[in-house]
Formats: sequence, C-alpha cells, structure tokens
Amino acid sequence: MSRLASERGNALLRRMDRAAIPAVWCLGKLRRRRHLDLTAPKHIGALANAALGDTTLLGPGLQDLRQAFPRARLTLFAGASNVAVARLLGVADQVVDLPILHPWLACRTLRRAALDVLVDFGQWPRISALLAHFSSARYKVGFRTPGQYRHYVYDRWVDHSSEQHELENFRDLVRALGVPTTHQPAFPATVGRACRLRGEIRAAPYVALHLWPSGYRSHLKEWPIGNWLELGRKLAATGLRVVLTGAPSDRDRNGVVIALAAKQERGGSAWINGAGCALEETLAILRGARLTVSVNTGVMHLAAALDVPVIGLHGPTSARRWGPIGRRAVAVSAPGADCGYLNLGFEYPARCDCMSRIAVDRVLDHCRAILDERPTGLPERSATMSVN
Repeated sequence: MSRLASERGNALLRRMDRAAIPAVWCLGKLRRRRHLDLTAPKHIGALANAALGDTTLLGPGLQDLRQAFPRARLTLFAGASNVAVARLLGVADQVVDLPILHPWLACRTLRRAALDVLVDFGQWPRISALLAHFSSARYKVGFRTPGQYRHYVYDRWVDHSSEQHELENFRDLVRALGVPTTHQPAFPATVGRACRLRGEIRAAPYVALHLWPSGYRSHLKEWPIGNWLELGRKLAATGLRVVLTGAPSDRDRNGVVIALAAKQERGGSAWINGAGCALEETLAILRGARLTVSVNTGVMHLAAALDVPVIGLHGPTSARRWGPIGRRAVAVSAPGADCGYLNLGFEYPARCDCMSRIAVDRVLDHCRAILDERPTGLPERSATMSVN
C-alpha cells in the first residue's frame, strides 16, 4: 500500500485522532498563551496535511502571508495526500513532507524548524493540533471547530464556520495575524504547460470529465455512470474528444466506462483514459481542455484555480461551502433542501440519493453555454462567483 493510501482513510489514524481529545484538552490547560509581536517574524510555518482541494483553497492565504511578510521564510508542512500540489503552488520557500503516520518524527521535524509563527489549517483533526503544540513555534494559530475539541493548544483560535466557503475560513486564520486577504486560488502560469501530453489528446479539441470523488464515503458523491455516458456521448457528437481524468486507482474504472461508451457507439468511441498521470500532467490536461466537468473533489478545485472553464456537480456537498472558486467556474447543485449538507465531510445521513437528482440536460445546458462562449443565464453560476 502506498503512503498516500495509508494516510487517506486510515482507520488507525482516525482512532488515534479521537483518542487525542483528552490530551489536547489537558495540554491546553497547562499551556500559557502567548502574545505575538508581528513586527518582523523570521520564520512562518503553515501546517496543512489535507487533500488537493483544501490545499488549493488555502493557497491564497499563503500568498497573503508572503505579501505581508516578504522578508520572512515561509515553510509549508504537507502530507502524502497534498505534498505534490503544495509544491506546485509555488508560494513557500520550502515544502516539507511531514510523516503524519509517525507523530514523534513529525513533531521532531516541526521542532527543528524553529518557527516564530505556526498556522494550522486543519479544520478538525486533533493530530494536527498536537503537532502544533509540540512544535517549537513561539505563536500558534488554529481553528476552534464545533464538536472537535482541538483549539485548546493555540495561542489564538478562530471559529470555523459552516456558514461560509472554506476559502473564507482559511482567510480568517490569516486575518487573525492582522494580514489583509486579497489573493484568489491560482497556480503559476508555468504549471500545466510543460508536460508532454499524448498525441491523441493534442490531436483534437477535447473535454475533461472527472467521475471519481475521494474521501470518506466518496461513492455518495458520484454521479450515475449512465449520466456520464449520456453527457459524454452528446459532447462527443459535437466533434470533441472525451478525456477521463483520475488517480492511478481510477484507471480500471475509467476503462470500464470507456468500454461501455464504445459499446453504445458501436466501436466508435472517442474517449481517452487519462487516469494515472502525474499531477502536473493532469493539470496540463485540465488546462488544455475546452471544458472540465467534475464531481466535487480536488480536481474540480484544481481546474478552477487554473482559470479554465469548469462545472462542479454538488449533491451531498454544498456549493456555498465547497463550490469551485474561479472566474470561469460554475456550480450545479442537486435540487432539494435535504442536499448540500456536508460541512467537514463526514456528516452523511443513512441514505443519500442527491447526485442522481442532477439531470443530464441541466449539465449539458451549462456545457453548451461555455462551449459557445455565451452567458449561461442559469442561476448556478452565481453560487461561487459571489465569494470574494
């Protein structure tokens, strides 16, 4: 098993995290909170071991810190699931791959950094709060998240809100240091341009479809395969190739979908399996696509940050909380007041059929509007464009 797979969804790590609650509380009671002189910090650390999407959304906060303290060294401590995208952000002076599954080694790594300030971007894990506590940082900032009992060890905490986009929550952490927040999610212009794509992708205009979400109970965020097949068939009928993106573990599943598409089209499938590429090559696929359609997952946020057209499909996830942020991003939400309930990502009810309520024709209308380069005229576009 890869280190990425062992960190994402690790049952032992989840049990360790729950068991850490009393330790976080006790350590917080014993600790004297410090006040911060922010005239000239020499070394600022950011702790962020979340996945691709969260890391993309906290990128603007790092840019704001860089702008406010241009002479300070900025180090980003990441985990296996996000270290690659953390490096592509191009903001930090150094990105450190923190061994989360080995807490004592991770603590030692943080202590050696000799930080003046540590900002913990973790929303709910108590493990990251413990790592922040045992770091040598003189001043520590993190979230007070309802029901998570993790804020006791910080010198200053910020209330994590379920009533605003996660980008704004991350910005609140930066504002707690007196730093204005002005940047938007973005990658350097060179990212996603230098990769060598297969000739079959370069040969004709294409759309990128990302079918597979990640994280806890991710299958509940999947759009029905039949809907993808219908959408892809109608887009292919306009002369576009269809590229299915995904992680290495998604390659076989993409292959099954492509086989079904070929069967429906009597052997004439224009679909390409793009799963398993390196992250920067995936970004190149997204940058080169006429349009990306994705379930709510990291790839959706990557595409939005590249400032390319992207449509995000939201069932359990709320577009207000987790929608794509970008000038050319559209969020399509499932109808019904019982959808869009996810806050931190694990608040699932016993039954969830939200994704099946998103009609193909509704998504196709947005695709056609983007491909025709005309205003969509539909309300979903404003769901994310209103976030500043």
